[in-house]
Amino acid sequence: MQRDCGIQCPYAAHAPASAEAAAVWRAGTAAARIGPAGLEVDVAGAVALAAAAGVAGWAAAEMIAAFREGVDLGQAARRHRAPAPEGGGENG
Repeated sequence: MQRDCGIQCPYAAHAPASAEAAAVWRAGTAAARIGPAGLEVDVAGAVALAAAAGVAGWAAAEMIAAFREGVDLGQAARRHRAPAPEGGGENG
C-alpha cells in the first residue's frame, strides 16, 4: 500500500523493516477488534496468522506481544490527550 502522509505518519515512522515484521503487522491488524475497553488484539489468533505466513513461532509471539503493547500505549496516550478545541476535529 502506497502511503504519502509525510514524516509524521505513524506508519512511515514505524513501517515494518522485514518481511517477517510485515507479516506480523498484517496478522496483528487482522486479529484486532473493537471491544468494550477499546481496541483489543486476539494474541493467540495473531500468532497463528503470523506463523501461517511463515514467521517462526517464537518470533511471532515476541513481535505480537510488542504489537499489542504498542496498541495499549497508543490507546493510553489517546485517552490522556487534551480535548480538541471547540468545533475542531480530534487531530486539529
